[in-house]
Amino acid sequence: NASPITNPVTDEIVCSESVVFDLTQKDSQALGTQDPAAFMITYHSSLNDAHLGVNSLISPYPLSIGTESVYVRTTSFANPRCYDASEQFQLSVVETPVLNFSTEIFICEDSAGVVIGETTPNSQYTYSWDTGESTPSITVSQAGNYSLTVTNNQLGQSCSTSGLITVVVSETPVITDVLIDDLQNNNTVEVITDVIGSFEYQIDNDPFQSGNIFTNVPPGVHTVTINDLNGCGSVTETITVVGFPSFFTPN
Repeated sequence: NASPITNPVTDEIVCSESVVFDLTQKDSQALGTQDPAAFMITYHSSLNDAHLGVNSLISPYPLSIGTESVYVRTTSFANPRCYDASEQFQLSVVETPVLNFSTEIFICEDSAGVVIGETTPNSQYTYSWDTGESTPSITVSQAGNYSLTVTNNQLGQSCSTSGLITVVVSETPVITDVLIDDLQNNNTVEVITDVIGSFEYQIDNDPFQSGNIFTNVPPGVHTVTINDLNGCGSVTETITVVGFPSFFTPN
């Protein structure tokens, strides 16, 4: 039987975002002009396994960050004892940056600015904003969308991840009106605001609630409060609910 020859196989450098690598794409390099119907290509993690023809690697092959040697074995279908395991290649995996910062940031309307981006940067990475800055984080005071691209350049390979950060201005709450339906068995109070935001509502010292309507409010003087959930302040107003007891004593 004809003895196979394994041709030189080029090294591979890929980004970790690929997750797996298709080893079969190296078959044509290893075979060269040899008939693929006559010879089989397998890949192994050690030279000994390649010579024995055991523990062949699965394809697609799961990637691990770093560099490893992959040994190539070319085997004759007609006679498995005719093989060549003289070639190998380096499979290098460069880590694709993972973004760990918040993608939605709230700032108060009277704020001097807020820091967005990566506050614990990796010294091996480069950072690029669509605003032109090249620092891991920037300070912004305007609402809008800001894009950050983080790149890991290693072994001649650039692996990048981009993230969009949305900055939203949160306005200080304002009580526009308080609608009181009193002189009832069930007095209700509705707190109205024309400011758009994320608020919670409170009457007196009761727990805050998401709704702006309070029911079963007893007659008397009360305080209603609107609190901004993004930490941009609160506002309180005193109201009076008119009512009468359900019965009177003779005195």
